[in-house]
Amino acid sequence: MRTPMQELTKKEAYQYLTSDIGKVVLYVYSPFCGTCRVTTKMLETVSEMLPTVNIGTCNLNAMPGLAQDFKIKSVPYLAIVQNGKIAKEIYAFRSIPYLFETVKKEMINS
Repeated sequence: MRTPMQELTKKEAYQYLTSDIGKVVLYVYSPFCGTCRVTTKMLETVSEMLPTVNIGTCNLNAMPGLAQDFKIKSVPYLAIVQNGKIAKEIYAFRSIPYLFETVKKEMINS
């Protein structure tokens, strides 16, 4: 079972958020957050349903300053980033169908 979710280094996370690398998905979490654990499972399902979409993941605890530098209010946090600009932010993950449709719309249909 292929899961295109990749844990990013701090350097890679900053590249996702600032570089002209096209459209990317960045998921920020804390391993100590219960809601993050549920959201991670939801995103793993979404990534299986959308195998062409790679989701970069970041453990916020391992990246001091990331939240402040990019004004991340809380975790879990998902950003659709296009050419170094945040096109969409998600803090309320609601359901797998909601995440699937949102990521599909932002990453594939637009």
